Amino acid sequence: MPEWFSPVLVEVTDENIGKVCNWLDHLDLLTNLTSYCTSECLSKVNSANQNHEAVYLIAEGDSCTCTPELLREQVFNMRHPLHIVSYECNDVPSLNYMASLCRHTGGRFHAYQNTVRLPEYSATHWDPEQNQAGITICELEYGGWPTSLTQREDCVLIFEELEEARTTLEQIRQILKDVENIPRQCATVLGEQGAGGKTVCQPTSLKNTCGRREEHMSSKEWLECHSLKSQHLGLYETLANVSFKHCDGVVDLLKPPTSDVSLNEDEPLSTDGRDSQYFNKDGKHREKNYSSESSQPAAIVHPKLINARYCDEFVHVLWKDGSLVHVQVTPQLYQLYSRRVKATLTAIQRRIDWLCEGSRELFGTITEDEASVFVQFVS
Repeated sequence: MPEWFSPVLVEVTDENIGKVCNWLDHLDLLTNLTSYCTSECLSKVNSANQNHEAVYLIAEGDSCTCTPELLREQVFNMRHPLHIVSYECNDVPSLNYMASLCRHTGGRFHAYQNTVRLPEYSATHWDPEQNQAGITICELEYGGWPTSLTQREDCVLIFEELEEARTTLEQIRQILKDVENIPRQCATVLGEQGAGGKTVCQPTSLKNTCGRREEHMSSKEWLECHSLKSQHLGLYETLANVSFKHCDGVVDLLKPPTSDVSLNEDEPLSTDGRDSQYFNKDGKHREKNYSSESSQPAAIVHPKLINARYCDEFVHVLWKDGSLVHVQVTPQLYQLYSRRVKATLTAIQRRIDWLCEGSRELFGTITEDEASVFVQFVS
């Protein structure tokens, strides 16, 4: 009987891996194997008093699915995750079974399939002019991942991580794009403090998106480039791509006649030019009758405005033309709009603060290249 477990846990090193391979090479391959050998092995692992953290099961083909119920019972008794590595198993139910065992214990499942490409030679038509025939070489692929099996879990996780990275990258690009569209700072705060503890500010020398330095622009010109309207941040402009028209409908609800309706007069159901309908006092439909026999009071038509079934799921907004529309604002759209509005309002506030400094508070921004200053002294 070979020794199945080492006395103590060993570290995974090249030397220990070599010892394991040497141990496998010296096993008696002629020993009779039973159908429940995998379950027996897991049972000994569960009963072993070792402080291991996980169990790896490497299976070739469907060798571990001979006694599925017995193996499942042993797996359910495990206290640690079971990681299964399947090699060259083409049976889809067996792969699903092994994957379910890993999911139960919180382990991982990996399946590997060899893909073999073999050349296939086929002769072309005989060419009488060249007095020869060509040979076409094609590759035939054998093996590989079964087409009827769902994608491997590790591949799905990689794809999900890749998509999340792409989404994050797109958001970063959008943020950088928004930063480029933000108006340049109207004032660059210097690190030095002036006299009296006041922060020294000076106009920035950077160029803005309008192609002119901001200290040389009037407030009107500056707002033409950096206002909410010029940045297309209006409410209707923002919601234009996420809005759709509201649909209403009118239905006629039939109500029983009131007690003050005469029992000897027939009143039509509607007066819109269509054929009138009558209802007896039991609420049942009765065809129009022009005979002199006694008639029953007619039902009362009560028109009611109803909305489409999806109306309650969206926000109603009164559009600028007076119509009612539905809008669907996603969290991404809200965050993008909020970030752009805050950046624009911050730039406007900085422009206002810059205009309130020094002589600009009295004279405003001087945009002319040459200016004359007249000083009048009062005697």
